[in-house]
Amino acid sequence: MTRPKFTVGPWKATKTKGGKGKVETHDGFSVATLMAGTFRQQEYDAALIAAAPKMFAKLVQISSDLHAGGSNLVDDIDALIAEALGETP
Repeated sequence: MTRPKFTVGPWKATKTKGGKGKVETHDGFSVATLMAGTFRQQEYDAALIAAAPKMFAKLVQISSDLHAGGSNLVDDIDALIAEALGETP
């Protein structure tokens, strides 16, 4: 598998000074500013986008583990789903 071409995570969901949803890298660089929906929807969208690097890494791990005979990844998957929904445990 080749190296990802996207901006390396971790990313975090935050807000612009005007209250719009925003996603930044761990060192404060902007990945995305959200324009659609209500401010609340933008917060949820930002949470989903911010979780993308972790979800990608976990999918790579799941694929590798399944090819190697499987493992119990249900808790990891549930935690990622919760984070994408803005419900970080």
